[in-house]
Amino acid sequence: MLGTVCFANLTADKASAKTSGDYQYVVTGKKKKTCAIRKYLGKDKDVVVPDKIDGYKVTRIGNRAFRYNDKIKSVKLPKHVTIIGESAFYCCSELKDITLSKKLHTIKKKAFYDCPLKEINIPQYVKSIGEDAFGAYEDTINAITVDNRNKTFDSRDNCNAIIKTSSNTLFLASNKTVIPDSVTAIGEGAFDGSTIEEINIPSGVTSIGDGAFSACRQLKEISIPSSVKKIGDIAFWYCYELEKINFSEGLTSIGKDAFFKCYGIKELRLPDSLETIGEGAFTTTRIESIYIPESLKKTDIFKTFNNSYATKISVAEGNKYYDSRDNCNAVIETSTNTLLLGSNNTTIPDSVTAIGAGAFWDCEELKEITIPAGIEKIEDNTFNCCLGLEKVILPEELISIGQGSFGRCESLKEINLPDSIENIGASAFESCESLESICIPKNLKKTNIAAIFSDPGYHNCDGPAPAVTKITVAEGNPYYDSRDNCNAVIETASNTLVLACKKTVIPKTVKVINGPFLNCDSNIVIPEGVEKIAEEAFYFQGNLEKVTLPSSLTGIGKDAFVDSGLKTINYRGSKAQWKKIKISMEKDDYNWLSDVKINYNYKG
Repeated sequence: MLGTVCFANLTADKASAKTSGDYQYVVTGKKKKTCAIRKYLGKDKDVVVPDKIDGYKVTRIGNRAFRYNDKIKSVKLPKHVTIIGESAFYCCSELKDITLSKKLHTIKKKAFYDCPLKEINIPQYVKSIGEDAFGAYEDTINAITVDNRNKTFDSRDNCNAIIKTSSNTLFLASNKTVIPDSVTAIGEGAFDGSTIEEINIPSGVTSIGDGAFSACRQLKEISIPSSVKKIGDIAFWYCYELEKINFSEGLTSIGKDAFFKCYGIKELRLPDSLETIGEGAFTTTRIESIYIPESLKKTDIFKTFNNSYATKISVAEGNKYYDSRDNCNAVIETSTNTLLLGSNNTTIPDSVTAIGAGAFWDCEELKEITIPAGIEKIEDNTFNCCLGLEKVILPEELISIGQGSFGRCESLKEINLPDSIENIGASAFESCESLESICIPKNLKKTNIAAIFSDPGYHNCDGPAPAVTKITVAEGNPYYDSRDNCNAVIETASNTLVLACKKTVIPKTVKVINGPFLNCDSNIVIPEGVEKIAEEAFYFQGNLEKVTLPSSLTGIGKDAFVDSGLKTINYRGSKAQWKKIKISMEKDDYNWLSDVKINYNYKG
């Protein structure tokens, strides 16, 4: 019943629309003979909206009436229009000139969003301008005026901006705005996308709103006066060229992502009055020097400051929560002795008992690091993407290495894993391209060995360490061994090969080949006794050309040799025996066998 009523109303609404010439309109007042334009149907570049359509005065421009029109360049509204609807001229990509009616009192949100207007003149009776009414188009507005009789907005001192009179808040700026001394706040998105290169913020301003200067891509320097207490979320977001921020004492709050992707900032000296900083405020920047102020309260230090360029980090004396003891070039949580944020020049103090997740993430210039005695766990992603890291010394007490801890450490050639280690997370050494040797510790518990050296989001053999030539297992491990000096890891109980390399020689006692091979040889010999090759065992190897398979083989898993480069199979059994092997392959799967030559009864 409800659906029928809604449909009936919708039909009636559509039925009320009329078309006359270039316009679709609806009658809004029969007695007063008024109408609203629902849609512009014409193709003119310069549009003059008529005072009347079919005898009805045009008093409104309806929601989305001109939306996405990419032909109109100018629009002149008739004298009776009082309301411009939501998104009325949204994304009119060529609209540069708009003449507003003198009786206009309401401009709804996104009315002229993404329109390249060059000039805005706000009439006398306008009392409501919606969110993003003129927002988000770069390099356009050069002149803004407000009728001096308007009681809601003004453009005092020929400032080239719209100011909310009652609150002294600068609401909308142009490329030539000069902020008057009487302004006390800069509103949300006021300068969004402006081409300003410099701006003076007067001493009377107390707050900078969310997105106030976002995407001001030519802004190079900004000075924040002591009167400013708060900088909002994404306030200077994507200000690529911003090189210098002069903060004054008095600032207490910086919002989320406030200076996100401000690549030009090299040094960050925050005022000691600062108490709170939002997540992401200084991430994805190129800051080399970070200073944590005295008044800063407890926050997520890593999510706030993490960047790969930091070479100097210090904390003001007197901060209740953090310190940078022993000139360590890091931020340490004082109460827990946990290192939360490291740099390319960090030396971890012996008093540190824990290292936070991601603490050194992306420190590309970090060459070597010593983890002090007493630390039992390296958290997830602690050294992830430390591309230049060559040497790591781990403590004998270490029990756990988290997921992705040393992932993508491309320069890491060797790491001695102490026998105390019980757990290693997935991707801990994924894409460590220079890693030459691996030793599985004595106390490592049963786990997915392959996942440690690859990305679990991909296939077994994606992103391993291609330089590995030596794989061993410490004597005494209850789950794994490297019998016969085979240069591989074998799960003892099941006789399953779970990790191999280019120099692996598969023992005759192995029953299952599970892989992966860390850059396998072009010619692999699988000995008699092996019964199964698991799913994706040689997937994505690329350089495997020839494999010798035993007559004992009973099954080959799905995608076992897909994208391996395999061209020839030398099978030690007969053709009849080969047909009895269960080769898993779904109907829609790529048939890797179609590209392979099989030699039966191979004796080599």
